[in-house]
Parts: sequence; structure tokens; C-alpha cells
Amino acid sequence: MNIDEIVNQVPDWQKAKTIRHETLSGGYSNTVYKVFVDEKIYALRINGKQNEFLGLEYKDEIEIIAQAAKHDLTPMVLECENKSDFLITDFIYGTQLSEEQIKNTDNLRKFIKFHIPGNVVVHHFL
Repeated sequence: MNIDEIVNQVPDWQKAKTIRHETLSGGYSNTVYKVFVDEKIYALRINGKQNEFLGLEYKDEIEIIAQAAKHDLTPMVLECENKSDFLITDFIYGTQLSEEQIKNTDNLRKFIKFHIPGNVVVHHFL
């Protein structure tokens, strides 16, 4: 599935006046786009074909993201296809944490733990 096919099938985007996208860098196994739909910006991730080979499973990911979004830890999920083909979320501006920031003890104290039905435990950095 390519980005144009995905954009054309998202119900919330059918009445948009303008839609454009740009590829974001940094993805290792997926292709990620920043999608501009009228005045709103989304992140669209198209899952790579090699994910199964790499042992990456998205089975629980949508549920985990939805639960984390209730705690303002992740962006809201707008759309996903088969929970394995693609994922669309609100776009959030930010920067990737450096290794030093992650290892900083004050930052480590900010880790929180919450439980998702099905015994999946998520650790998220605030």
C-alpha cells in the first residue's frame, strides 16, 4: 500500500481542500510521512515488509498507544489498517532524546509504568 492509496481511503480526509505530504527521516523499518490536511498535521507510518522478519509485531501497539494517549503520553490514533499496514496519529513536534538525556538519573525518575489489559506493561518516558 502506498501513501496515495492510504490518503484516498481515510474518511476524515475525503472532504479536505488540500492534502500534501513530506517524507520524514529516521525510520529504520518503516516509511514515515508528515501529512498536511488543510490546517491539521498528521504522522503517517507505513509499516515495512521486513517487520515480520525482524520480529516486529504491531498486534498490541494500537491498544497501547490508545491507552497512553488517554494519559497524554502519545498522540491520538486517527486511523490504522489491519493494525499492521499503516498507522495515522496526530503529529507532535519534538526532538529525539540523546543517549545522555535518557541515562540522566533525573530523567529516569520520570519513567512511569501503566498496565494495559492483556498483561502488557508499558514504560514511557515523559
